[in-house]
Amino acid sequence: MPSRTPEERALRVLKERSLARSRDLEAAGLSWSQIPGLRARGVIERVARGLYRHPDALVTEGSDIAEVARLVPGRVVCLLSALRLHGLTTQNPFEVWLGVDRKSRRPRVEHPPIRFVYLSGSALTRPGVVPAPGRHASAPVA
Repeated sequence: MPSRTPEERALRVLKERSLARSRDLEAAGLSWSQIPGLRARGVIERVARGLYRHPDALVTEGSDIAEVARLVPGRVVCLLSALRLHGLTTQNPFEVWLGVDRKSRRPRVEHPPIRFVYLSGSALTRPGVVPAPGRHASAPVA
């Protein structure tokens, strides 16, 4: 039986993936004008500009990397953040280290804090892909 109310549609999307962009909610049949109402009623929680999650979702130390994986296209998790993902350091950087193309414009992201590293060539095109620490998300890691 298909979901009928906006609440049911939003919860169905958030059950499938831990984080949903506004376009994911719209693809599920919600209009952009219904999203603020769902936020006001506490059905969904705004994580960042255009990114939502369930209010009771488990927030882990890797949630920031999962958020960045959904927010910034063409990115590569690198340096301290990549080391932390692989468990090769005890440092827990307060910023997500992110490699982007040296010719790309800087994405507008309010949260989490991001340290951009501008890369080119094989550093962007040949990274390995490992699961990010969130359901249904992966992030290229250099």
